Amino acid sequence: MTIKNPKKSIYIFLQTIAFLLLLSCESPSLIATEKITKQDNSILSFVDSLNVGRKGRNKLTAIRFEKEDSSFIHIDFYTLREGIWEVKNHYEFELNGPFGIDPVLADFNNDKHLDFHYQAAMAARSANNVRRLFIYSKQGDSLLLMKNSMDYPNMVYNKHLDCIDAVLVHGCSSQVFLKIQKDSLYDFAWISHDGVTRVYEIDESGKETTLSVDSSFQYGCYTRFKTYDPLLEYTNEY
Repeated sequence: MTIKNPKKSIYIFLQTIAFLLLLSCESPSLIATEKITKQDNSILSFVDSLNVGRKGRNKLTAIRFEKEDSSFIHIDFYTLREGIWEVKNHYEFELNGPFGIDPVLADFNNDKHLDFHYQAAMAARSANNVRRLFIYSKQGDSLLLMKNSMDYPNMVYNKHLDCIDAVLVHGCSSQVFLKIQKDSLYDFAWISHDGVTRVYEIDESGKETTLSVDSSFQYGCYTRFKTYDPLLEYTNEY
């Protein structure tokens, strides 16, 4: 390759280096990190500043540790302020079982910001994956704990109804449809499987209305639905 103007090429090169250095100082996304620590295939710690909340402007650390023969999880959520990570939220909970924290980032309220949940317990011979859910709040640039999220195992975001749905496995199963209100989850519909499939809707006062009763046994005991009125089954991943 022939360089027609060496001085000009050197000048462009120096400008490029200066621009990259400027970006490295001003753009936290370029220095963001994501780190997972495992032991025996169990995740013991998780650090993310690439995806959670405002990408590159928030950071999350979740660390499992042992104290006096018990296991705990330590969670910190940060916001970047003038180039320094500032703690906005701190949580600490006991872990119920010898398992990893299994951290997950996902959007649970369709605001285009990733929220966080981790495995807090297991029930029904591991059929019920009990998790604590934290929702990113744009208003306070913080991570808000959903206080009753452990009451609803196997949670997913339901894009068809723009809500959260959860499946509770027992002798058969029940499915609950939930909406977020401040720091809690509230059910507005649920489906009961016990040989007969019953669908209920719940109004704001808590009054239940039976929408349908199906005793044809056309649905399996552990069928999961994407809508409840009408009943439509999931056919692909949630």
